[in-house]
Amino acid sequence: MGNSYDGGMELVMSGDYSGFEKEQLLKFDSKSEFEVFFGKINRTRKPGIPIPDIDFEKKSVLVRLKGTSTNNISDITLGMSSNETLLFNKVKTNSRNETTAVLTPFFIYTIPKTTRSLKIQ
Repeated sequence: MGNSYDGGMELVMSGDYSGFEKEQLLKFDSKSEFEVFFGKINRTRKPGIPIPDIDFEKKSVLVRLKGTSTNNISDITLGMSSNETLLFNKVKTNSRNETTAVLTPFFIYTIPKTTRSLKIQ
C-alpha cells in the first residue's frame, strides 16, 4: 500500500437529484452498464439529461451518490492507493452550503481505465 495513483479524476457532470437515497460509489467500465445506470437518473426527467460521451476504451467512470443530503458539494478526493484498490478520502463539507431542500446529489467522474476496486475511507 501507499502507491500514489497518477491518474487524474475529472468531474464530467453533477446534479442535485439522482433518485438514489443510499450513499454509494460505483464504477462503470462499459457504455451499456453506464447507460442503464444513467437511465435511472433520467427516469423522472422529461426530457432527460444527455448521457456524457465517454471513451470506455481509455476511461472508467466513477459515480458518487451522496444519498439523501442537504448539500450538493462533492465530498471525495482521490487518496493514496494500492495496486488493487483506489482509495478515496471523504471530505467534510462546509455547513454554510446546506440547504433546507432534501437532495440526492450525484457526481460523475472519469479516471484512466482501471481494474482496481474502489473504497472510501
